Amino acid sequence: ELRIIGISKIRVGATDLTGYSLLVTDATGRAAAGVAGTDTTKYVIGRIVSLAEGTDNDGALATALVNCANPSRLA
Repeated sequence: ELRIIGISKIRVGATDLTGYSLLVTDATGRAAAGVAGTDTTKYVIGRIVSLAEGTDNDGALATALVNCANPSRLA
């Protein structure tokens, strides 16, 4: 299923996400935490809404608010 804007479950990559982390994608297409001002070549695709326990493990599921209609760079 393709979601452009809305709430969705996402697969987390090997990264430490926290609640309300800015989301970018990693090389495998999974969610990763983006840091404004340091990841200047990446685009924000949403924010984490809720994390299950142990979500910082590779391949876990998280709930995110996604907006791919108008992504902005992390400059």
